[in-house]
Amino acid sequence: MKSKETEFIMPSNPIYNNNANNIETIIFPITPNLCLIPIPCFNSVESSEVNELNKIMIENSKWFYFGRKLPIP
Repeated sequence: MKSKETEFIMPSNPIYNNNANNIETIIFPITPNLCLIPIPCFNSVESSEVNELNKIMIENSKWFYFGRKLPIP
């Protein structure tokens, strides 16, 4: 998954557990603008979608998260 504008955040725990479906998914940023997710999805994503993924990664992070441009809480 590639983002042109908004950067992905790297969490200390890249495994997201959707409790509603009890499904675990890995959300693993490898560069600020490239993220690996092992599910079928679009190649490019909009800023709103990156922001939603970043929110999930921050909430799911156990110890820390980092990125070059962190959102203001």
